[in-house]
Amino acid sequence: KHQVPGSIPGTRIFKFKASVWGVFWYNELMKASNFKFNDWVVYWSGNWSVLSMSYWGEIYTGKPFTSEMDQCVKYMVIVWQRGKSEAFGRESEKEKFGRKFNALVKSNAGYMDSLFLKTKKATDQFLGFEKQHFGKDITIDQYKKFQNILNRIYYPLFIQNKISADYLDKDILDKYFSKIEKVRKYITPVFDRSEKFMIKLAKIHARKTGYDYSFILSTIKKEFEDYLSGKLKLPSKELLESRLGSTAFLSKDGKTEVLNGKVVEEIERIVSARNNNEVLKGSTGYPGKITGIARVIIDPKNPGRFTEGDILVSGATRPDFLSIMKKASGFVTDSGGLLCHAAIVARELKKPCVVGTQVATRVLKDGDLVEVDASKGIVRKITK
Repeated sequence: KHQVPGSIPGTRIFKFKASVWGVFWYNELMKASNFKFNDWVVYWSGNWSVLSMSYWGEIYTGKPFTSEMDQCVKYMVIVWQRGKSEAFGRESEKEKFGRKFNALVKSNAGYMDSLFLKTKKATDQFLGFEKQHFGKDITIDQYKKFQNILNRIYYPLFIQNKISADYLDKDILDKYFSKIEKVRKYITPVFDRSEKFMIKLAKIHARKTGYDYSFILSTIKKEFEDYLSGKLKLPSKELLESRLGSTAFLSKDGKTEVLNGKVVEEIERIVSARNNNEVLKGSTGYPGKITGIARVIIDPKNPGRFTEGDILVSGATRPDFLSIMKKASGFVTDSGGLLCHAAIVARELKKPCVVGTQVATRVLKDGDLVEVDASKGIVRKITK
């Protein structure tokens, strides 16, 4: 209210605001600095909504993870940036969980068969609920049931099935591989169906609130649940729009910090493996050697200029990528292992595939001429 003689009107207020912003920025960077490790790897990649992702860090890092295992990992970072979502975890923690899982299977002769049955049952439970309620204006109790089936029942079982081919002893893997692959194909559509369910629900509430449905999908767990229960209104459109631009979830021991804005770039820099080499290395999904034009696709609904014989490059693939995969001469992904969707489809279609490169979608550009030597798990750019 009081102006300093000779000063420009508003200067003191500006300095105060700048100071507050500086403190805020410093605090956000300090949160990010707690996650400075040198062994981050991509756990999964896709184009999930902010709302869906707001549940997952808690699942991975919470306790207990399952009745048999106390925790999956201690740390997780999930980043939404430029229309792409990625989950990063520490490789050392992933390896530790894989060893625990292998030990559990070795000590319990019936564990794998039990896991298969429970996972298929959870899948059927989810698909039954989804079919009954898809496109309907569900209550808060029904919504919580949906998320409980998906994230508390199905997801931990899915993760165990997903990692089994990468960590089981060879004799156990040889015994169960065909069954693991069959079950994995059966349960994979759940996440694609769950996101379509959320989009449909968001569109219902967009009509009610006057918000764009993409803003609804930029709320986080507590915000949307409080809104559905009638406790609170939705956050401002300005906040939701900023999250739609870039958002990061920093999870540790079941607790999650949500950050958005420029600090997300710093977080992504911390957890992203930067590789400017012309050669990428990954795991063989299906052997073979091809040369072709790389087409980087994150959202299969927008395949761009993809033509017959191009090489599909993506963070990961899901069932809705199948029409593109049939046209492709081969596949390269950031994430995934022997039983990821891309590897399974590659074996079915007999097309060269390299998975788990970590950085393919960052290093390869749309239109690059690349050679994929899937037999060696190598992808390299070719200078035209």
